[in-house]
Amino acid sequence: MTLNPFNIYRISPALWEEPRCYWKTGKIDEKTTLRELPSRFRQDWEWKFEPVPSTSYYRIKGSDGFLWLYGGGVGGKLVTVTPQAHVVHHFTVKQMGAYFTIALKQHPTELLECEDGNLGDSTQIRAAEAYSFPSDSWTEYSQIPSDAFRYLWKLDRADIDSKSWMNMLAKTKKLNELAICGTHDSCAWKWSSANFSRTQDLTILEQLRIGIRFVDIRLGPDFETYHGGKNDVSFEDVLKDIAGFLAESGSGHETIIMVIAGGDGLASFATDLRDVMTGGTAGGKITTRLNWYYENRVPALSEVLGKVVLLRRYKDEQPNPPGIDLSMWGPVHSNDSFSATGIGGVTSIEVQDEYSLTQNSTKKGYIETLLPSMASPSLTKDHWYINFTSAAKLQKPSWYSNDINPWLGAQLNFHQFMRGTFVMDYPSAAIVDRIIQFNFQ
Repeated sequence: MTLNPFNIYRISPALWEEPRCYWKTGKIDEKTTLRELPSRFRQDWEWKFEPVPSTSYYRIKGSDGFLWLYGGGVGGKLVTVTPQAHVVHHFTVKQMGAYFTIALKQHPTELLECEDGNLGDSTQIRAAEAYSFPSDSWTEYSQIPSDAFRYLWKLDRADIDSKSWMNMLAKTKKLNELAICGTHDSCAWKWSSANFSRTQDLTILEQLRIGIRFVDIRLGPDFETYHGGKNDVSFEDVLKDIAGFLAESGSGHETIIMVIAGGDGLASFATDLRDVMTGGTAGGKITTRLNWYYENRVPALSEVLGKVVLLRRYKDEQPNPPGIDLSMWGPVHSNDSFSATGIGGVTSIEVQDEYSLTQNSTKKGYIETLLPSMASPSLTKDHWYINFTSAAKLQKPSWYSNDINPWLGAQLNFHQFMRGTFVMDYPSAAIVDRIIQFNFQ
C-alpha cells in the first residue's frame, strides 16, 4: 500500500484477525485506547487518521493534532496535541512489506505495542524496544517469533463501506480481478449450533451487509435450500434478501455472484431456473424479480452492477444453457478441486473445494495451494481463483472455521496484493473487511 494523504486510514494489529481494533484519539492528555470495530460510523469514535508525508516516513495526524507519547518510556500515555506543541515527538509510520511499524521520531528503535492481546477498551498503547521482523512471504504465523507479534500493524482505508464497496472500484475490472469474500452453504444458518449442518450465523441479507458478494446456494427441485436436510430457507427467501440489499445499497452499485447446485439432475429444475433468469416465476415458485447475468463469460464489473451473476453447478442439457458453466464440479457433496476452461473472459476458473478432512492442517495445506497464484497480478488477470476454506468430517464446520479463519486472516495481512474469491464458513466482519481491503491497495 502507498499511503495517500487524501485518503482516511485506520490502524489495526497485523497478527490478529479478532478482535479488529482501531485507534481512538481523545482530547489532549486523554489516554488513547484500542476499541473493537463499531457497528456503524459514529462521530465519537475517532479511529480515523490521516498520513502526513515526511521523506520516507509518515506522521500520524489525529483529530486534535499529532499523536505523541505523554510521559515517555514504557507505559506512557498516547495523546494528541496541536501541531505547534511537542511536534518533535510525533509518531512516524514506516512500511515493512505489507505491514507497517510505528516509531517515535526521537527514538526510532522504540515502537508502539498493543498490550494484553488487543482485548478491547482496556488495552493500552506503550512504547517498547524494537525487534527484527519476518519477511513478506507466506509463513505459518505461529512460527513467527512471539516477540514480533505486537509490533506489526496494518494500515487500511477507513472510508470503505461494506455495503457499497464495489461502487468505489474501477468498473473496467473483471470479477476475477477483484478480491471477494463469499460464504459456503450460505443458507445453513437456522440449524442449532450443535448441528453438523450449520455453516453460517447470518442471513443472506446480513452477509451482504458485511461485504459478502459470493453466495453458495444448494437447491432441491422444490426450490427449497438444503444442507443435511431442508434449511427452512426457500430460494424465494434468498432472492428477497438480495433484492432488499440491492435496493438499500443503491440501485446499480453492487453485484452478487451466486453459484447454484442441486436439482437432483432433473431437466425440469434446469427449465425452471431458465425461466427465473428471464423474469419468469418457475411455475409459481418465484415472485421476486432480479436482473441476472447468465452468459458463459466472466464479465467486467460495469456489465453486472445491480445484477446477479449465475455460476451454474447443475446440469442443463438444453442448447445454450445459462450461466458460467461449472457443471463439471460434480454432485452437491463432491470433495473436489478442478480447473474449468472454455469460459469467456478468462483462461480458466480454478476451484479448491477439498472439505472432507479430519484435521485443520490438512485443509490449510489445500488453501495454500492457491494462495501464491492469488497473490500474483499476472495470474489473477486471466484466471479466477475460488478458494474454499470450509471443512467438515469428524467435527462441526465451526470447529474448523474457529481455527482456519484467524489463521487465514493473519496470513493475508502479510501480503499487499491478493485477488480471487475466498468462500468461508462463519466469516466475521473483520476477515471480510480484510479481503475487501485488497481491492484498494
